[in-house]
Amino acid sequence: MDSHLAGLFKGRLTSFGVNSNDAPAILTNSAAMNSAEAITTIAMMSTEQKQYATGYLAAIMVADGEIADSEVKL
Repeated sequence: MDSHLAGLFKGRLTSFGVNSNDAPAILTNSAAMNSAEAITTIAMMSTEQKQYATGYLAAIMVADGEIADSEVKL
């Protein structure tokens, strides 16, 4: 992840109340997460959280101008 994108994610995390010092570790952990872990995490979210996450992930997918098959599966 380039530094610009990392900065954007960090900004979004802090808008959710995440301490800015914790954001780098959260980003590192999320990048290392496999699909099963991600799906399990999402399954435990409320409907409102799932709707937000879906919209946020969609924005990330289209930001680079292409949508990978693996992104569509999720």
